[in-house]
Amino acid sequence: MDKAKFTDRYCRAYGRYAVSLKKTGKQDKLQKKVTTACQNIRDGKVLKMPSLYAHIAVLYAIALQTDDQSMLKKIKDAVRTLAKQDYNYIQNRQLEDDFCEYMLSKPSFLTKGTTLPDKYQSYRQGLMKRQIAEMVTTEPTMEYPQARQMQRHFILHIGPTNSGKTHDALQMLMRAEHGTYLSPLRLLALEVYDLMAENQVNCTMVTGEETLYVENSTVTSQTIEMLAMDDEYDVAVIDEAQMIEDDFRGSNWVKAILGIRCPLIHVCASQDAEMILKRIIEKCNDTYEVVYHERKTELVLESQPVSLKEKLAEDIKEGDAIIMFSKRAVLDMAARLELSGISASVIYGHLPPEIRKKEVRKFLSGETRGVVSTDTIGMGLNLPIRRIVFGETVKFDGNERRVLKQQEILQIAGRAGRFGKYEKGYVTAGDEEGLLLIDSALKEPLKDIAYARLGFPKVLLSLDHPLDELLRTWESIPAGFPYKKIDVSEMLELYRILKKNSRDFMYLPEGDNKEVIFDMISCPLDIKSSAIVNKWCQYCMDYTADVSLTFPLFSARLGSNLLESYEIYYRMLDLYHNFSIRMGKIVDEERLKEERDRTDERITGILAGSKKSYIKRCRVCGKVLQLDDRFGICNECYEEEKRRAAENPVKRPSGRGQHGGHRKRHRRH
Repeated sequence: MDKAKFTDRYCRAYGRYAVSLKKTGKQDKLQKKVTTACQNIRDGKVLKMPSLYAHIAVLYAIALQTDDQSMLKKIKDAVRTLAKQDYNYIQNRQLEDDFCEYMLSKPSFLTKGTTLPDKYQSYRQGLMKRQIAEMVTTEPTMEYPQARQMQRHFILHIGPTNSGKTHDALQMLMRAEHGTYLSPLRLLALEVYDLMAENQVNCTMVTGEETLYVENSTVTSQTIEMLAMDDEYDVAVIDEAQMIEDDFRGSNWVKAILGIRCPLIHVCASQDAEMILKRIIEKCNDTYEVVYHERKTELVLESQPVSLKEKLAEDIKEGDAIIMFSKRAVLDMAARLELSGISASVIYGHLPPEIRKKEVRKFLSGETRGVVSTDTIGMGLNLPIRRIVFGETVKFDGNERRVLKQQEILQIAGRAGRFGKYEKGYVTAGDEEGLLLIDSALKEPLKDIAYARLGFPKVLLSLDHPLDELLRTWESIPAGFPYKKIDVSEMLELYRILKKNSRDFMYLPEGDNKEVIFDMISCPLDIKSSAIVNKWCQYCMDYTADVSLTFPLFSARLGSNLLESYEIYYRMLDLYHNFSIRMGKIVDEERLKEERDRTDERITGILAGSKKSYIKRCRVCGKVLQLDDRFGICNECYEEEKRRAAENPVKRPSGRGQHGGHRKRHRRH
C-alpha cells in the first residue's frame, strides 16, 4: 500500500470514528487543547505519549459537534501528520500489509491510546489466537483419534496412602503380555522394576535418566513423561493420578489418560481426584468402574507434640520419620540427632536415586533408628514407618513460604503405620500449632480437585510466530472445563537464557528448528541451579557440533560444599543422558555408569561421616541455633551488635536522616 492511499484511508477512518463519538466540551478550553495536541503530534511525541491517538479523536469529535472549521482544519492536518509518521514506522519495521489493512478497517483499534508497536503486538496476538483456535480442537479428547477408536475400560483405585491401591493394580500388571507402569518418579519406577524381577516378570525400566533393558520384557516400568503415544499395551497402571492438577507436570497424566492405547487401564489416585478422573473418562466415551480402598492400619494423631529442641534422645523412637522441608533442614536435624546418639537415614529430592535406596536399606536393616526426610517421602516410598513427626508445617514452594495444604499433610501422614509391621500408625508435630493444623487436615473432608492441566500442543510449532510468543499466547487462551493450561514460565525462562547466550539463536526459530528449540526448553532440569542451566545452555549451543555431547566433568566448585558439588554433578550426568536421548545423540553408557557409581560412592561416604557441620550456628560466636532460626545470629550476639552500634552511630550525609539508624529487627525469643 502506497503512502498516499494509506494516509487517505487513515484520515477517513479517524473521521468516521470521530463522527461516532458523542462528545462535548467547553469552547474556551478547546482551542488550547487542540493547539497543544497538534504541536505534540508535529513534534513526533506520539511514541512517548500514546494517549495522543485517543485524545485527538475526542477533540476531533468535539470540533465536529461545535462545527468549528478552524479547529477542524488543525485537527485534520494533525491526523494527516500522524498517518505519515505511522506509515514511515511501518515501512521502516517492514510490518506486513495485513496489519495495515486490519488497523485501517477498525477505527476503534486505530484510535486506541496505545503506541503503534503495542498495536502491532496486539494484532499479532489476536492473529495467533485465531490461528491456534483453528488448529487446536477445544475438546482435548479429539487429539488422540487412535485411542478414540478403541474400547477402553478404566479401573479407578481410589483411596488414601497406605491403602494398597497400587499393590492391587500391580498384581494385574504382572499377568500382562505387554503392560506398562507409569510413575511420577524415577525411584518409584525403579521400585516396580525390582518388584517385577522379584516375581520373575521380565521388566524394562525407562526414565529420562537411564534405561535398564531386559530381553523378552512383558512389562515396561517408566516415568510418565517417557510414555510413547504410538505404543499399544494390554494392561496399563497410571500411578499417583492426583498429580493431574500439578502446574508443571499435570498434563502428562491428562495425556496418558486421554491417549494411551490400551483396553484395560488401572488408575491409582487419592480421593480428591475421583470426580475429575470420571469427568475426563466420560468425555472420552470410555467405561470405568471404581474400586475403593481403605487404610490397612489405623492412623492416630498423638495428643502432645514432640520437642525437637531438646530431649531428642527420649522423644525420637525407633521407626520415626521426621519431616523437614529443605535439604539444609534435613541435614541439620540429622546432625542434631547424631549429637543425641541417634542415627538416622536422610532422604531429600536432590539425593541420587541409588543413594536414596541405600538410605532406605539402612533404615530397613535397623542400621539407622529413624529417617529425616523432605516431603519426597510422601510419594510412594515403601518404608516401614511407625510414626510421622512434622518438624515443620510451613514450606517454601518456589514462590513463597506457606502453610502445608491438606492434601500434602494427608499424603505424608499416611505413610505412618506400614501394613504387616504395625497395627497402627501415629502422627504428631514439633509444636502445638502444627498439631492443630494436622488435626484439622485429618478431620475435614478432602476437597475435590477442580482442574486438570493441559500441555502445549506441538502442532502449533508450525505457525509462523516466535516460540516465546506462541507459548504466551497459547497459555493466555482459557481452556474449557475441567482443564487449565500448564505453567510455561520455566520454558519461557530457558528460552530467554538460550536467546541471550546463543550467538546462532537468530537462525534457530526458522523452519524445523522451532521444534528443536521446543525439545530443548522442555527438557527437565533444575532451573534453580546455575551450574545445571549453564551446562544445558552449552549443550543447546553445541548440539550440532558432534554426534555426541561433551561429557560433564566434576568440579568441587559446583556447589557451596563438597556434598552439594557431587549432587549437582550427578544431576549433570542425568542431564547429559536426558538431553542426549531427547536430541538423538550417542550416549557413552559405560563412562556414564562408571561416573554415576563413583559419585554414588562419594556421596555415600560423605553422608556416612559426621553431619555436625550442617547444624545451624551463630555466625558470630558459633553457638547452636534453634531449627526455626532465620537470622543466623544468636540473641546474645545480636544484642551485643546493637549495643556497639548505639555507642558508635554511623553518621549519615545530610538530607538522608530519615533513612538512618539501624534496621528494625524482630526476633523470636
